[in-house]
Amino acid sequence: MRVLVVDDSSMMRKIIRRELERSGFEISEASNGVEALAIADKIDPHLITMDVDMPEMNGFETVRRLRAKDSTDPNQNSSKIPIIFITSNDTVEGRKKGFEVGATDFIIKPFLKGEVAAIVNNLLNPDKTLQGMKALIAEDSALTREILKSVLSSEGINAVLAQDGKEAFEYLKKHEQDIDLVITDFLMPEMNGDELCKRIRFELGNKSLPVIFLSAMSETKSILQIYKAGASDYVVKPFVKEELLARIRVHLESRYLNKKLFEQVHELKRLSKLKDDVLSITSHDLRSPISGMLGFTDLLMFDETL
Repeated sequence: MRVLVVDDSSMMRKIIRRELERSGFEISEASNGVEALAIADKIDPHLITMDVDMPEMNGFETVRRLRAKDSTDPNQNSSKIPIIFITSNDTVEGRKKGFEVGATDFIIKPFLKGEVAAIVNNLLNPDKTLQGMKALIAEDSALTREILKSVLSSEGINAVLAQDGKEAFEYLKKHEQDIDLVITDFLMPEMNGDELCKRIRFELGNKSLPVIFLSAMSETKSILQIYKAGASDYVVKPFVKEELLARIRVHLESRYLNKKLFEQVHELKRLSKLKDDVLSITSHDLRSPISGMLGFTDLLMFDETL
């Protein structure tokens, strides 16, 4: 698979290239944003790693232009390409701007050996266990919704976005069987996360659907309130991506195994019924000729007594 490495440092490009080539990726390089746009048009990469601070055109502007191409040219698939910012300038504002322009993930320089390859592999070859599962995100912050969507897509999980609890619940009422996980903010307009969770548990009667809360409140009283509403888990904001993913995996893998177990039980019941039907038909079909044979035997024995 093709990866475009964009960085104004030739040494950094060499380090990233060496690590990714060992994992079997085909690497192209660009030293700035202008070069990156031109090369991306030619090679149609499957993933891009992007430095932030570069001459001529920085990483934020480059990604913004890459993402904008898809809206003007239907033949471009730039909005679907995972783009990882690799930067030493890690700030909340920087991450916010990066996700706003279309970043998929961030890696901080200096990174550990194997870290870039591991993240690239995970994005391009996600775990098949969770692929195709669907999560409903209830969050009033548009930026947080997009960040969560990006985190989930890295695992092959589809995301449905809702801006508050009310919108999320209305969606659930129509598509309850399609949703494998709910991630909800605690405080939202229209309907808070605890009310959403209570309605899922009691109005819909769904006790097994995992509901993970995101909350800036870490007091014991608030946490108890979340669990009393029926929460499966909670993560404190601002969340660490790795922690959130670890908790998501635990709940979705458990749901996946439960689904498989249910399917196996259903299949066993179907096979048991099929066996009973076959035995019933066989018994009926055998009973008729045997009854006839017994009847003729009785006649023969009756004739011998005359």
